[in-house]
Amino acid sequence: MRSLPQILLDELHAVTRTEIQIAQNEGRRTKERLEQALCRLGFVKEDTIAQALGIQYQLPVITDIAPSEIDLAWLYEHSSVEKATEDLFLPLRENGRRRFAVSARSTTSSAV
Repeated sequence: MRSLPQILLDELHAVTRTEIQIAQNEGRRTKERLEQALCRLGFVKEDTIAQALGIQYQLPVITDIAPSEIDLAWLYEHSSVEKATEDLFLPLRENGRRRFAVSARSTTSSAV
């Protein structure tokens, strides 16, 4: 599996080697993960990190979900909005089939 820095550098061309090194050093100092430091320092946006992680783990990434795609009926029947917000998952409808979007915790203080 390729590393996150490799993907950001070589495939997405989103950062420079110097920016990776600065973020790694800053992350060691602040105890942040690399992706958190990269975002906080303004070197990349969260969507770019999500795209890189999707490539790394060979998973599709959804960055824009229309409200009509959220299966609220299933959510209310099987869970709660509070639980979905806490666990960062959404039941989605796609062509009549239900799929689930799961998100890692946000890399910055804003919500994903």
